[in-house]
Amino acid sequence: MVDLFTTRWTRRLAAVLTVVATMISVFISTPAQAFWNGAAWYMIKSEVYQKCLSTNEATSPAGGVTHRVHLANCNEDTRQQWWYISRLNDTRIVNLTEFDGYDGELSANYDHAYNARVSNSAYHVWDFRLVDGNHQNRFRIQNTVTTDDLSSSQYNPYSEGIYKVYPAGQNAATNTHWWNPIHEIYGP
Repeated sequence: MVDLFTTRWTRRLAAVLTVVATMISVFISTPAQAFWNGAAWYMIKSEVYQKCLSTNEATSPAGGVTHRVHLANCNEDTRQQWWYISRLNDTRIVNLTEFDGYDGELSANYDHAYNARVSNSAYHVWDFRLVDGNHQNRFRIQNTVTTDDLSSSQYNPYSEGIYKVYPAGQNAATNTHWWNPIHEIYGP
């Protein structure tokens, strides 16, 4: 004979556990934060070129005390490819490498993207914009002043295999505007 109380209780418990598990999975993996492991060091990979955002000591086309940002083959041992991201909106993207004794962060004007000394400039502030809900680690990185997306191109490179990175008008459909932040467990 089946105990109806136990059967009903078991069904109710199973239903409650299913609802709780579903709610937890929804809250843990919201599309805008699928890659997000909190404030940490990340490598930022171009989805189309499979190369990572990097910087070097060369003066950027913006001039002054700015340094080039470009795409290069991803290498977790390259300090210039590690960027500190503290949050997804209104964030500064700080590079691990010091140039001329100063920390640098990603910046842009209307013509160039570059690594500049850390400052309170509004041009150093970025938003990570989810491209679509089907790809939880596909973002546009948008400058909050120019509203341009960070983009890249294999055409007219700095040198063989070193692709330029620059600001371009907002366009979620352009795959050169798609970036995949990667948080390595060990990091720099």
